[in-house]
Amino acid sequence: MIPFLMNFSRLARSLNVTVAAATLLLLAACHTAQPPAPVAVKSPPPASPSFLQWDAVGDFSEGLAMVELGKQWGFVDQTGHVVAAPQWDNVFPFSSGRAIVVHDNKWGLIDPTGQFVVTMRWNKIYPFHDGLARAGYRTLANEDKFCFLDLSGKVVLAPQWEQVGDFSEGLATFGSAGQFGYLDKTGQTVLPPQWDAAQPFANGMAEVKHDGKWGFVDKTGKILSDQQWESDEPPEFVDGLAKVKLNGLWGFIDKSAHAVVDLKWNDVDLFSENLARVKRGDRFGFVDKLGQVVITVQWFDAADFSEGLAAVYLPTPLGRWGYIDPTGQMAIPPQWFRAGSFHGGLALVQFVGGDNHKFGFIDKTGQPVGASDWDDAADFANGFARVARGGKWGFIDKTGKVISDPQWDKAFDFSDGFARVRQGDKWGFIDQTGHILGTP
Repeated sequence: MIPFLMNFSRLARSLNVTVAAATLLLLAACHTAQPPAPVAVKSPPPASPSFLQWDAVGDFSEGLAMVELGKQWGFVDQTGHVVAAPQWDNVFPFSSGRAIVVHDNKWGLIDPTGQFVVTMRWNKIYPFHDGLARAGYRTLANEDKFCFLDLSGKVVLAPQWEQVGDFSEGLATFGSAGQFGYLDKTGQTVLPPQWDAAQPFANGMAEVKHDGKWGFVDKTGKILSDQQWESDEPPEFVDGLAKVKLNGLWGFIDKSAHAVVDLKWNDVDLFSENLARVKRGDRFGFVDKLGQVVITVQWFDAADFSEGLAAVYLPTPLGRWGYIDPTGQMAIPPQWFRAGSFHGGLALVQFVGGDNHKFGFIDKTGQPVGASDWDDAADFANGFARVARGGKWGFIDKTGKVISDPQWDKAFDFSDGFARVRQGDKWGFIDQTGHILGTP
């Protein structure tokens, strides 16, 4: 479904193979080079609270949030106190107990106390996956190579790859001479480079691309199907099925790469609640996982099923949206200018059309919940929804009660118990009661 006014609803560079002598020199350099002295971590100001004082902020992750002040970044905790004073040119959210920090184009890692785990010596560090993180290293020959670090910051695989991906299920993609294969956590080649592109392993299989088409392999390199699929992106499995395209038409395959929904549709969506939206011509319907049409192709527009209902559009007599159940029966008659998917028992709908558009929420009987005259709104996320009036944003709970009056120039959905808000040119956080983080 096309969004309206709100939130409705890999590697391809060539690898030049170095000669053995150069490789030995590189590895020797890696093991003998001494890391530079740690960049001093400034002591946080004592009991410094985070009101609306930040130039920019990020969502909380693992109990800490990024904050910017004077073009420098640090971190605050969920009490609003600074745990790492703003001092870095850039930072990234905490993941696996580590955060990437950048200063003077050098990259390092800190722990939740703001102390260095990896000093500022790397040209690039990527987030941890499967217990390891990629790190870029400038060799003595002035070449950029990638290695892998463990959570302690130790180099476990020395710099040797110009193109390499993150580990997933014990394997990582790597490139050589424009082709891609897979290596294991010892750095040994498991599947030699032979594909034009390769994706991470998931559920024991990976998508690989050859001659412009995608297919699947297992960890032994066995091709799971002789058939290849047309797409700019690799197939994505959801609930055991992936949508694929061949000769311009779409269908679904299972993890054996067998077609379970015939490739005969002009478009399809991923399965949601065991049904997938399909399109033929300019009409929409739904199929089940056996490929059977369970809701006739008849709707001029439709959204995916969510919480047992799907929004559908009827152009006549007035052009309105309503909701159908999984049998295709009309559960809530068409009456709204727009209708979104249900989240937590509530759906965002447009009550009034035209320039004087108004929005609100309904329950599964079609009854309004809370006000129906918001100038703008967004879907419920983590128990709360953003609503706007007079150009300002606030929040309501699932009963429609306002927990933060529209007062914010910009606001983001709640995440990890807090929402980012801006007033003027300063940012801060509010909790689920609307209380500004850091205030008494």
